[in-house]
Amino acid sequence: REHGVLVQVNYMPAYWHPAFEDLGYKRGMCPNAETYYEQEISLPMFADLTADQVSRVVEVLRNALAA
Repeated sequence: REHGVLVQVNYMPAYWHPAFEDLGYKRGMCPNAETYYEQEISLPMFADLTADQVSRVVEVLRNALAA
């Protein structure tokens, strides 16, 4: 985000969703799902993304991974 690329986290563990609160799930019950949630990002991906925008995302991602 600090480089102008909007990223999101889209894959919250399902049992954290308020709709499942009454089922008794607690944080820590599925450590792999929670670790994935803490580490994943969703890069911009949509039909109107221009080639220049794709190049910018790739450049920022490469620089971040190289750091």
